[in-house]
Formats: sequence, structure tokens, C-alpha cells
Amino acid sequence: MKPRILICLAALLPGTVWLTGCASIGDQIKDEFSSYAEPKEGELAHIRLIGSRQVKVYPNSTCVNPGAPGSGYPNGWQMYGQRKRDLGMPKLPQTPRHYIEIAARAAQPITAAFSFQTSLFPQKTPWSSGGNVINVNLCNIAYSFVPVAGAHYEVVARENRRVCSVDLTQLTPAADGTWHAVHVPGREVGHCGTSPAAAGH
Repeated sequence: MKPRILICLAALLPGTVWLTGCASIGDQIKDEFSSYAEPKEGELAHIRLIGSRQVKVYPNSTCVNPGAPGSGYPNGWQMYGQRKRDLGMPKLPQTPRHYIEIAARAAQPITAAFSFQTSLFPQKTPWSSGGNVINVNLCNIAYSFVPVAGAHYEVVARENRRVCSVDLTQLTPAADGTWHAVHVPGREVGHCGTSPAAAGH
């Protein structure tokens, strides 16, 4: 039997903060370079992911599950994050310049895990000799919901005052032809077998 090298680091590459405990290097790398297996037929919904270039998708899963078949990055892993991906979903006035649009199986749970760096802020510390130490706020947060066939959704990750959160809305058409975002149910989740807090965000 070939020996397996184990690592017990919380973060080897961007996004690996979800992988707690020890894992083989091979398994870790395989998960980190995986691509989302986007469905092409059947009953589908469309989802716009906003707020992070490092976002992974876990289909048919109610938690962050690297072993979920078809899980991975919608655009494949890319250094410095994924490029914009546009499937032609309806746009809102506040839709940002960068987003990732995907198709997903309807009536099946899907989980999106966001990992991103936000505000830089100075903080005085006892050991900084009167100067400021620059801190970086890191957000690692995942959200799960069950999409409806033919519907359009936005999943938006954000940070406000060092608190990470996700908003889930469904895009609905108005009589005048414009589209509006309406909040729909979903829930924050963690790594499978843990609570959201234990998953770290």
C-alpha cells in the first residue's frame, strides 16, 4: 500500500478554509481544481452568484460537501478568481460588473460557498509600538436553497462591519417589463457535519 501524505492546514489554496482537519494532498488538490458539472437539459433554474470570484457550487447538497458529485467552480479554478460568466439572465439596475451565472437542477438543493477578502482596516495593538497594524477581514460563508424550475435567482454575498452575510432573491417580472428582486427562503449552512459557525466565517 502506498503511503498517503496528510496535511492538516486550514488553508492551502483559496477556498480550502472549508476543509477542516486532515486530508490527503491528492484529495485536497482534486477538490480545489474541480469544476461544476452544469446541467444542460431537464427542468432547470438559473442563478447569478455575486460577491466573490472564489465561489464553489455543491449541487444536490444542503451543506458544503466536497464529495458531492458535480461540485466545483462554475468557471473552473483560476488564479485570482473566476472570470465573469453571463448566461443572459435578466439584469437589475444594481447588478454589478462582475458576476457568475449558472444553470442548476430544479427541485434539488444547491449550496454556494463564497470565500472573499474584504475591508482593510487599521488597528492599534500592544506590540505595534504606537503604529497601526493592517487587518484583513476574510469571509467564508455558504448558503443553500431549493430552486424552482424556470426561475431566476440572485445569491449575493457581502460584508458589513466585519459581519459576513448572504442575501437570496428571486427575480420576478413586473407589468412594465422590468425585473424586481424578491427575497425568498434559504439558509446559511456550514461544512457537512458542522454548524455554520464551526465552518468558520
